[in-house]
Amino acid sequence: MEAMGKDIIIVETVGIGQQEIDIINHAHSVVVVLVPGIGDEIQTMKAGLMEIADIFIINKANRAGAKQLQMELTSMLNLSSKTADGWKPPIVMIGDAFKPDTFAADTAGLVKEIEEHHIYLQQSGKLTERMHRKAMAEINDALTACLMEPVLSSLAESGELEYFAEKIKSRKADPYSVAEEITQRFFKKQDEK
Repeated sequence: MEAMGKDIIIVETVGIGQQEIDIINHAHSVVVVLVPGIGDEIQTMKAGLMEIADIFIINKANRAGAKQLQMELTSMLNLSSKTADGWKPPIVMIGDAFKPDTFAADTAGLVKEIEEHHIYLQQSGKLTERMHRKAMAEINDALTACLMEPVLSSLAESGELEYFAEKIKSRKADPYSVAEEITQRFFKKQDEK
């Protein structure tokens, strides 16, 4: 999408876990959406989302527990005062989508916060830093794919991938030793060419 010249790209991650945290390597602004009453408070702390969020949304803010979640989140943010880059994430309450007037106003408030964050990134020089981090992550991902795809394909075709998996499963080897053995073998072949 970026290569096609799109100015604004919105990416929704798969949920709380490693993929959601990895988004920090690709996004200018990270918006974390929480919903009251489903244990998001605990998940937020576990997943490290406090550190990566530029903006928090409490979705379905008309539900019971929304104000409590807002207070807990505010307390946690006040303890950290500001993120490492000097930005304090705002908390945006988004209410009932079936109430068009208030929903539109809530959504407009979110857009304003995202725009303010983008201005902050530009003025502080953090946008350049994030774009550099993104480029480094893309190089890392592409290089990993280029190196790993032929290795995994070769191991799968020869049946060795299953063999190594069985060794690890039966505790006859550990993943790091197996990876080292495979790396040494494949890179040795490259050096001999």
